[in-house]
Amino acid sequence: MKLEWADPLAATFQVRPTQLNGGGLEIWDPDAKVAIANTNVKHDAVGECTGPRLGDCSGREFVEFEPALPAKARMSTSRAAINGISVIHLWQTLLAVPLLIFLYCLV
Repeated sequence: MKLEWADPLAATFQVRPTQLNGGGLEIWDPDAKVAIANTNVKHDAVGECTGPRLGDCSGREFVEFEPALPAKARMSTSRAAINGISVIHLWQTLLAVPLLIFLYCLV
């Protein structure tokens, strides 16, 4: 995907320390729920790592920055998760349905 066509969610990544596979920094894509990793095919290519729970990373998800990445640029929290925002809440539905029925009965 070209950067010009990307929405903010597609261009959101999290650099965070992890203790998996001996520890290091990983780049996490919360939208796709994958770590960006070196691929098995080429050593200089970038791909997706589905996660150590599935056994696909093998330490390839670690990155190094030169010069070193400042500490304030790293997230020391767990992997980010993106939750969808509901368009309408339950209380709004419970309020609107009786109101619509009442208005329908008036007509």
